[in-house]
Amino acid sequence: MLKNKNFLKVLFTILLLLLPWSLNSSSTSEVTIPVLSTENLNFYQKNTCEISFFSFINTNKIFENIEIRFDSYGEMECFGKIQYIEPASNKYVVFVGSHSLISIALQSIIWLTLISAIKKKGSNNKFLLESFLTSSLFLLHFVGEEAFYSQLNLNYSKNFTSDNYLLFGYFMTFFLICYFISEICSYRLENLILYIPFLFLINGAFINTNINFFVVVLVFYGFKNILKFEKNVVVINLTYVLLMLFWVNNDLAIHSYFDIDKLNGFSASTNNDASLIFWNLTFLLVLNGLYFLTNTCPKIDFKKLFDNFLISGFSIVFFGLLASYNIFLNRIIYFYFGQNKSSMLNLQSIEGNTWRGFSSSAEMIGEFYGVILLITFYFIYVKKIKLNNYQIVCLLFILFGFFRANNVAALTTLLAIISFLIINKKIQNRNKRFLIYSFLTTLLVFTSFFILRQNTYSYMGQSVVYEGLSISNIEITNNDNFQYVDRLLSERDYLSILDLFEEREEISSSLSFLTKTLSNQNNISYIPNPVAIFGTVALFINRAEKWGTFFAKYDPGLAEFYLGYSPLNLVNYNYDNQIVSNGLVLPHSSVLSFLVYFGLVGTLFIIFVLILKVYRNRKKNFLVNLILIFLSINFLKSDALLYVSSFVMFSFMLFLTEKEVVYEQ
Repeated sequence: MLKNKNFLKVLFTILLLLLPWSLNSSSTSEVTIPVLSTENLNFYQKNTCEISFFSFINTNKIFENIEIRFDSYGEMECFGKIQYIEPASNKYVVFVGSHSLISIALQSIIWLTLISAIKKKGSNNKFLLESFLTSSLFLLHFVGEEAFYSQLNLNYSKNFTSDNYLLFGYFMTFFLICYFISEICSYRLENLILYIPFLFLINGAFINTNINFFVVVLVFYGFKNILKFEKNVVVINLTYVLLMLFWVNNDLAIHSYFDIDKLNGFSASTNNDASLIFWNLTFLLVLNGLYFLTNTCPKIDFKKLFDNFLISGFSIVFFGLLASYNIFLNRIIYFYFGQNKSSMLNLQSIEGNTWRGFSSSAEMIGEFYGVILLITFYFIYVKKIKLNNYQIVCLLFILFGFFRANNVAALTTLLAIISFLIINKKIQNRNKRFLIYSFLTTLLVFTSFFILRQNTYSYMGQSVVYEGLSISNIEITNNDNFQYVDRLLSERDYLSILDLFEEREEISSSLSFLTKTLSNQNNISYIPNPVAIFGTVALFINRAEKWGTFFAKYDPGLAEFYLGYSPLNLVNYNYDNQIVSNGLVLPHSSVLSFLVYFGLVGTLFIIFVLILKVYRNRKKNFLVNLILIFLSINFLKSDALLYVSSFVMFSFMLFLTEKEVVYEQ
């Protein structure tokens, strides 16, 4: 019986993968479809929404001059068919119909079917209230981000009228998704949390939306957790709501559209009231949902979790290589894996960047592989667990992915933690350990000095301020003073630059503060300037230019500096300045991102909670603490926490510090 059910699930999944893209319209079913060329372009433009995607691919088997894009700006009957072809220089851009409602339903059915393959462990509950609340919240999102959705949906309207079928269909689609989340996931609640590593494989982004499937799942269970009305949970949530009132009512400039690019599904595209309410509540509910799922599992089987890390890591490399084979496989994988950004189409690194393969971020996936390798070493060296053949194969693929990701910070942190484990296990005498750590620290300092010996401490310490002022809009173009400004920069006369431009608000408040602190004449002798230390570290880890750009753009008022702009909201950070930048400009540090989100008070509080949890549970869940330390160090210079998968993994590990973890079952 079980085998028959699994067979039917596999058959059903294959049909869903193939059928929507295979149906030609009746008028072209008997027509021979020509190969795309300049002469035959007219045929495709005349037969809009008539030719199926698979028929087009079957005819045009050479993909060198074809770019494929999924386009939701059309009618439902265009789904899975060639909607339009646009000639461009040396190629054709092919738009494939992918109406949002059908895409959301199709992707959800596929992912829920995969979840149904997880072994049942738990009892089913009907969560109709949670389904209604979740659907209503995402309806608010659809209405609030008008500029985003109006350019992606032909019939978009935010008006609540009886003939607004798109709005009604949107609500009903999410209500049905929530109903099936209840039906499928609730039987598997005790096992569900162990499959978190697969969020790096199936990213869960609904195509042409700003919504992530796994965010929907966590919001659903977040409502469940809140409705339990546990005292501690109520107090924390009410405190957050008070902050939320400040964020929503804060008097800031409203920007109607911000291109979130690869952050889709976990970042606001506008900062109007409806959008702020949605994203503020979503952040709170995601944490509540994750807390609920973690607590539903009485014991965390880390061996099973490790297996899932290995399988996910292997699959990411495998499908990343497969997606690089041709544009057709690349786009199908992009759709069904819900990628934030499509896989790379070749095995070569991007100029100025590294090979990210399947992931939207090379740093993020490098950290994920690093976590797997850290767990592997701990299992082999400390727990004496032997790997079987399939685990070794998975590990070889993961090593390849880790090498190609070229994440030096992750590699360095991994080696440091491994060295710590070896020293602690081999040397029992505390004094000897202290001497070894002292020697290694001294060696690291002298190595750093040798690497940067061509630079003076004074030069290195000014790096962030220099880069920030260089990118700031401080050129005077109506006279010859711009040459004077260049001379002041080259002479590192930052205070004179401030005198020229600070009152004109062309230098951000944060960069102005750093510049004044660096140039303060009252610095105490023999005590290093904090900004100089920060600049030296930034230069050493290749972040001086990136962080200089951040502070040049980060222009908060006093209230925003202390309490932030609100979670998952980079809109004001990007637009409340005069710096023109191409594409998405991220802070290049999760800590700096959280400074934008929560301000100084919130960021310090989060760091305090992290340190407290790691310290209190330093013996109870040692491996979990090592993972948290590994990730925290890397998050200092990566934006990984801006992505759903990394944020969920890190939050899960944080909740895990209080749980009972077992390594063999």
